[in-house]
Amino acid sequence: MSTKPNATQWHQFFQRWANTGLSLQGQIRQMLVSAILDEQHPVDAPIPSSRDMATQLGVARNTVVIAYQQLVDEGYLVSRERKGYFINTNILAGRVERTSPPHEAPLAPPEWSRRFRFRPTEQRNIQKRADWQRFPYPFLYGQFD
Repeated sequence: MSTKPNATQWHQFFQRWANTGLSLQGQIRQMLVSAILDEQHPVDAPIPSSRDMATQLGVARNTVVIAYQQLVDEGYLVSRERKGYFINTNILAGRVERTSPPHEAPLAPPEWSRRFRFRPTEQRNIQKRADWQRFPYPFLYGQFD
């Protein structure tokens, strides 16, 4: 990918891991590992600072700092003094490069007539009196609210 993800994209990456049962640190770790391995962030650009990332994701800065440190310990990120965190180029070495984005076959539209047991178009038309609205409780048998 040629451009860095913006704040909205980081937030969307984070939302992918929101309901996984992981802690916030785990969610941030998974988000970043996924972004790194899917090459969603340029290797030569720094990862957002812990302050920026915490603000973008709406979490405490310490949560982001701990997640970043775990990624450094695992070899996904490298810390460069006074420059920030960068993707470790060794983590991507030896991987098969993707020549083109994966092609997804278009899905066939669902056959709704097979999926529904109840077919509204086959329902009988309810006959009601012309003055049905004058009744205090205009209940019509078989008609849904």
